[in-house]
Amino acid sequence: MKLLGLLSLPIVTTVLAACWGGEEAADSSIDPAFVSAQELPGRQYDLYWLGTSIEVNGVEYVDPRVPDTGSSVLTDFMTFRYTSTEHEAGDPSITVQLGTQQLWDNSVPETTGGIHEAVTSQSLPAKFILAPSLGDDQPGRMTLAVDFGDTIVGLTVGAAEGTHPLADRDVLLDLASQLRIYPD
Repeated sequence: MKLLGLLSLPIVTTVLAACWGGEEAADSSIDPAFVSAQELPGRQYDLYWLGTSIEVNGVEYVDPRVPDTGSSVLTDFMTFRYTSTEHEAGDPSITVQLGTQQLWDNSVPETTGGIHEAVTSQSLPAKFILAPSLGDDQPGRMTLAVDFGDTIVGLTVGAAEGTHPLADRDVLLDLASQLRIYPD
C-alpha cells in the first residue's frame, strides 16, 4: 500500500475540532475530545495511541491533547500531541496523526526534497520521511508513518534528525512498537 508524506502538518492541524459530547474519562488528564473520538459516528480509522504518558530518553511526555482548531471533526482523520513535562524551550512534542489510506492518497502531497525510506514496524510496512529545515521558522521534521491496513498512523517530531533526542529513527521505531488501540 502506498504511503504518502505526512509533512503537511498545517493540513493536519486544521481538520480537528475541540470537543464532542461523551462521558468523562476515567483518567481526567486525558483530553475529553480524545476520549469521545472512540464514539464518533462514522469514524473510518482505528484509534491508536501510546497511553497516557510515555518516556523517551528520561523525559516524560504526557496527556494526549487534541488541538482546538475550531473546525468540525472529520471522520477520516485525527491529530493529537504528547508534550514534555519539562516544557523546555525548543522541546518538540510528539504528534500522532491517524487517518484513512484514502485521505493520505488524496490530501497529503509527497514531500519534495528530504529523505523517504521504506522500513517495517510491528512487521507492517512503514516509511520514514525526513524533511529538511526551511530556516529558523520551519525546522526540519521527522515522521514515521506506519500502515495498519485501514489506518495510517504517523508519528512526527518537529525537529531535524539528530538535533533533539526525539529526532532519532530508533526512538520513533520504538514508539511505533508501543502503539495500541484505545482504550487499552
